[in-house]
Amino acid sequence: MVLASSLFSGFRKDLVGGVLSDQLGQPVVINGDVRLNPGPVSEIFVSGVEIPSENIPNQNLAELSLLELELDLLLLAQGNIEFDNLIVDGLGVNLLHLADGRKSWSEREAASINNREEAPEERERGGILEFLANKTVAFSNISLIRTNEITGFTFDFEIEVLSLTQEQDGQLKLVTGKGGVNGQDFLIDAKFPRGADFTTRASFGDVKLTFDGTPIPLDQGGGYSAELTLDTGSFADFLEVLQLDPVLDGTGTFSAQMLNQGGKLQISNTQTVIDLSEGQRLEASGSIGDLIGGDDVDIKLAARLHPEGAPPPTAREIADLKLTAARVELIGDRGKLELREMYFGTNAFEQGLDSLGPVSLGRFGRTEDGTLVIRDISIQAGPLDAPYLKSQGEINNLLELKDLDFVGDLMAPASLLLGELGPDVAEQFGRVSASFEVDDEPGHLRLVEFQASALDTELWALEAHAKTGSVLDLGQAELGIDLDIPETRTFLEALNLEPVDAGPLEFLLNIKGADKALSLNAQAAVDSSRLETQLDVKPNDGAPFIRGKISSEKLDLKDLQQGVAAFVQLDKLIEDGPGKGDVQPLVLPKEEEDDDVQPLVLPEGEKFVDLDRRLRDTDLEILVNIAQIVGQKGISKVESSLTFKDGIADLGPLELNYGGGYFRASAGMNLLDAPDRLTITGATSGWDFGKILDAVGLGIQAHGTLRGDFNVSGNRSSLDAFINTMSGRATISMRDGDISTSLIELAGLGIFPWLFSGELQQGYTDIVCAVAPLQISAGKITSNAVVVETKSVQLVAAGGVDWKNDAIALRAEPRPVGRPLARSAWPFSVSGKLSEPKFKLHVGGVRSQEGGNRQVQAERTPCKPDRLQ
Repeated sequence: MVLASSLFSGFRKDLVGGVLSDQLGQPVVINGDVRLNPGPVSEIFVSGVEIPSENIPNQNLAELSLLELELDLLLLAQGNIEFDNLIVDGLGVNLLHLADGRKSWSEREAASINNREEAPEERERGGILEFLANKTVAFSNISLIRTNEITGFTFDFEIEVLSLTQEQDGQLKLVTGKGGVNGQDFLIDAKFPRGADFTTRASFGDVKLTFDGTPIPLDQGGGYSAELTLDTGSFADFLEVLQLDPVLDGTGTFSAQMLNQGGKLQISNTQTVIDLSEGQRLEASGSIGDLIGGDDVDIKLAARLHPEGAPPPTAREIADLKLTAARVELIGDRGKLELREMYFGTNAFEQGLDSLGPVSLGRFGRTEDGTLVIRDISIQAGPLDAPYLKSQGEINNLLELKDLDFVGDLMAPASLLLGELGPDVAEQFGRVSASFEVDDEPGHLRLVEFQASALDTELWALEAHAKTGSVLDLGQAELGIDLDIPETRTFLEALNLEPVDAGPLEFLLNIKGADKALSLNAQAAVDSSRLETQLDVKPNDGAPFIRGKISSEKLDLKDLQQGVAAFVQLDKLIEDGPGKGDVQPLVLPKEEEDDDVQPLVLPEGEKFVDLDRRLRDTDLEILVNIAQIVGQKGISKVESSLTFKDGIADLGPLELNYGGGYFRASAGMNLLDAPDRLTITGATSGWDFGKILDAVGLGIQAHGTLRGDFNVSGNRSSLDAFINTMSGRATISMRDGDISTSLIELAGLGIFPWLFSGELQQGYTDIVCAVAPLQISAGKITSNAVVVETKSVQLVAAGGVDWKNDAIALRAEPRPVGRPLARSAWPFSVSGKLSEPKFKLHVGGVRSQEGGNRQVQAERTPCKPDRLQ
């Protein structure tokens, strides 16, 4: 009656619940009913079973609809409780790991796995797994959910059938089952013979897993050794099993040797290869002394980020820069990882960082959006006792290297760059302290905040701050730099450079965004001179729209000269480099060759920034206004402008007053049709003819004002190339001058007319005009009619100069004004080498080769050859 009557249902539930609680080692509550079919081996039917969590209130570890089991009453009569042949239907298991560390299962479950090879009499009851270890069990309609709030991963098993069978008198355990996990088909087939090799075959969709091992006898330490292999099949499907966004596709394999002994899980000979669908390959190998404790980690990671044999083309500008390879060696102990070597290759250069570390990688996990995240990343660089750089952060999309956030501090001593100059020099320059925060919230890497300053030095002062925003919203960008050098001489002497007394130097730069535009103000001051640049930049359908001004109230050329000399000395320091001091720099040359990586040398003729393309897309106008120039007699001011629009670049007009003369010129380029050609046009006037003759050493007194105009073009690649490819025209002219000689009159009139000329009596000759129209082409200057005209004589010259071939050929014929057919008394020629010209006077003169007796018009034009009038 006790075993079968409904009157004793509550008693049976309490009795069976207590027995099961004792067998499982944790509480079991029966909310349904307990029925029994008596017999030598009685069948017990239990419904509505719950196993509450010991650690989480109001949370069940497991629930099941129906439990059938067999109980040997003969053994029960002897005081032994022995259940077997369990049938479980409608089982729901919830393995929950909360963010605060609490778990819905007992730690005895994990302990029972590691102690599985101990003798039964040496084991304490260790939970459900220990209870099932020696029983035959058939499961149906199983739901098992494994949720970890710390990592964010959830594995949802829907198992149709799962069977745990004891064969060969309990010496062979068989585990078979099928169902699904996270929407993918799931199969398992495992054999665990007692004291013999065991095998496991499992699949999750296309993912294939094998786990084969050998138990280790107790006298050898117990535990087991095993080999684990994993074939991902479609890598995208594998990511879906993990409930991660399938942003990558391809195939992957993993293999490792495992040793579980003494409470440690050792991983060795790991080999991981992932071949992505677009040709990239990721590889990993190494070992872990204890996976659970994170001890003795040595992992090598390598990545080829392009198809084999097809690297990206060499970057021509920053926008084309791509990673091509990566190599990292991770070592660690007690959960702390350090990068022994980190190497990145790009399609422009390579770089090795061997003093970056230790690097601590925190918790991996999954976000609600289905991305793989790694949190609590800690990086430092420099000496372990006094690192230069410390940074902490996280990457919320590790597979695509997106959604990152890092903050850090930089404390770099001057010895980092100036170690070769000695500790005394480095100490004078103090330290640079900075704090920063970077993320990629707007979709690209941005500098959220940066602050820097120079400390512990009187040689220089630095204050800097910066932040960047979205490329679509320039209003978030800011940059400020204030660099002061109180005494240039002291500063250079401290660097063991040649001292230049340029006085105080100051450089100010402020860039600030406003209304989707950037405003830039830069000021450079040397002693009493200051030059200011103001620019306003706006995006205009992808093309920069730039307006600005370069100005100065006063610019002392002496200050400018001394400032340039100081920067030349600093440039020598940069060219020579700091050398190798006691402190090793962060960036070092790579010692090993790697075919997958391009060296830090651009091919001949390649440009890292395509300036021409940038200029083609730019609408720019900059005005130049130097109000006062001091230090050079005659130069008073400079005015000009620089413009770029629709592929046309123009500089000018550049206006310059110098020594009483005036110069105005413009330069232009057509970056679309003729990007290699530079065209210069302009005019000049006000130049004193007499001073020019003095400057070339002729010592002839003269007066007159020269003027000229020109329009030439040539190859802009260099000054020599421009001069040797120059073509175009130029004209030089003068009016109303004089020269202290009457030789022109003698040559054009002959001896006797010259003896009675007024010029001979007054000692100088009035020059009515002079015109020299010049044609320039490929290293040559030619003219058909260079004319110098006095009141009585017209001298016409023709010929050319070929400076590329060192040749000259000129001929000049003076004649009386208005008489083109008259005899030229003393014509002359210059010929031969330009470096050693030969002068020849044609004694006796020549007559014009033109026939007829043509008279010049009464109203003739001065300085136009009479034969053409």
